[in-house]
Amino acid sequence: MNYNGLFDGKYRILKPLGQGGMSTVYLAENVKLGTLWAIKEINKNSKIDILVEPNILKRLNHPALPRIFDIIEDDDNIYIIVDYIEGTSLDVELAKGGKYSEDRVISYALEICDVLQYLHSQKPNPIIYRDMKPGNIILSKDGAIKLIDFGIAREYKEENSFDTVYIGTRGYAAPEQYGTGQTNERTDIYSLGVTLYHLVTGKSPNDPPYEIKSIRLFDSDLSEELDRIISKCTRQDPEERYLNVAVLVNDLKKVYAKGNKVNNIDAMNSRKDYARHSPVSFKKLILNVLGNSEFAAESAYAITNFTNFKVIVVNLDFTTSSLDLNLNLVPKLDKYLSARNENFGFNMIKESMERNMFTQDILEKACIRTGDLNNIYVLTDPYDISNYEKYKDLDVEKLMEYAYRCFDITIVCLNGSIHDLYGKAAIMKSDFNIISATANIDVIRDFEGYFLYMKEKHGVSGDNIRLIAFDYKKECNLPENILNSFFGGNKYIGSISYQQDREKYRNINSFYAKNAVEKQSNEYLNILSHFNIIPKKTFGSKIGSIVGSIFGRG
Repeated sequence: MNYNGLFDGKYRILKPLGQGGMSTVYLAENVKLGTLWAIKEINKNSKIDILVEPNILKRLNHPALPRIFDIIEDDDNIYIIVDYIEGTSLDVELAKGGKYSEDRVISYALEICDVLQYLHSQKPNPIIYRDMKPGNIILSKDGAIKLIDFGIAREYKEENSFDTVYIGTRGYAAPEQYGTGQTNERTDIYSLGVTLYHLVTGKSPNDPPYEIKSIRLFDSDLSEELDRIISKCTRQDPEERYLNVAVLVNDLKKVYAKGNKVNNIDAMNSRKDYARHSPVSFKKLILNVLGNSEFAAESAYAITNFTNFKVIVVNLDFTTSSLDLNLNLVPKLDKYLSARNENFGFNMIKESMERNMFTQDILEKACIRTGDLNNIYVLTDPYDISNYEKYKDLDVEKLMEYAYRCFDITIVCLNGSIHDLYGKAAIMKSDFNIISATANIDVIRDFEGYFLYMKEKHGVSGDNIRLIAFDYKKECNLPENILNSFFGGNKYIGSISYQQDREKYRNINSFYAKNAVEKQSNEYLNILSHFNIIPKKTFGSKIGSIVGSIFGRG
């Protein structure tokens, strides 16, 4: 990659971060935003499918995984723009001749297992990582484990007998990665076992004795339990390894608890739950809600009340005032208008961009704040249909990139029927495009037509579409199995049921998103769990205590 000038007109290449057999990764600065990114350069003559990595990453949402932001290509290479994770790979300490203590290795192992369980649970096909090694594990500045480099990851397909490409890192790759069968969950378990062996002993599998020995041969203080775990993970026969990561986690927790690093397993789980809710380790999201500002408003309220996340709602639907009504913003907007204050909203954003002075601070100042704790930021303008023309040249991509950097979750409100440039930018930049609509066949087919047009016109993929039945009446709307067949199948994630009280809330001058969420908190918790905003294990026996603590009941 050429260091002189700017790559793609906005990225200044600062230095190489690493190089492998098929790619080189560079640290780059977006000079327009002042933000750092990692750019992975992959030659198009590579022996692997170069689009596998971006196609996998764009589907994933986990705090330990990097977020893909853009893909660029030229005649010779493709370039994948992802989050730059500031930290140190675990092989750095090992390269100095060091090793890690047993309790740290087990703690890291549990974090890595959480990622693997997430990958292996993907639908319709599990994701097999296939390249676990210390060099691909980053310890970030906040102490969290991150997993990088999905260059040889693949989907597991039960009907296949063998992998199409046999590849992996020598010493860490399982035997089946060299042609003895199809890689699966147990392949990642093998590589994790070798990685744990290397971390706790300091001995590379590529150094004498060139095999996985008992870790207690190198240090008799290491526990017999961890020795047995590593031995089981690294059996040559996949059938002799752990059945899945969940079984492995159970054994690791027992060793962790026995070492008195935590008082009990529940305490460790509580810590993990807290980390899931912490903005420090949470995977940021851009959620694009089409044609339903009511759902967007209620989702924002639910997220800010069930978590500590920082949320912005960006109202790009200039055809309606419903978001302002849902969040009871009209009185605040009227105050700005009566004072002839244009120092807010999209006008403030547009002017700052034109003067090349747009910053994250200006983005926050342009928002109106609302919610129980004044913790929902809303970027909107007083309703005026002429806003479409007024802001037609607004750089929506730049706006969304700033929102992503400044906030944990960005919720975009978009008109679901107008094929405009706002729609293209929002759909292309969002992690999920959410259709929260009446579950009637004419409505759903209209949205299918919208996305078909966007695919043919702009190449928009439908992989990240999620369907939610809003104001759902089970007795007369489409059944859930039919809803799950739309948009290519497996896109339906739940419903927000019809409530008669909603009609009352809609017609009173109040912050009625709060009233709706309080009535239907369980349904919103279920929806949010599909985006990893609320961990699914908080359901069941814990759901009542969560809701009770939020709304002062129980």
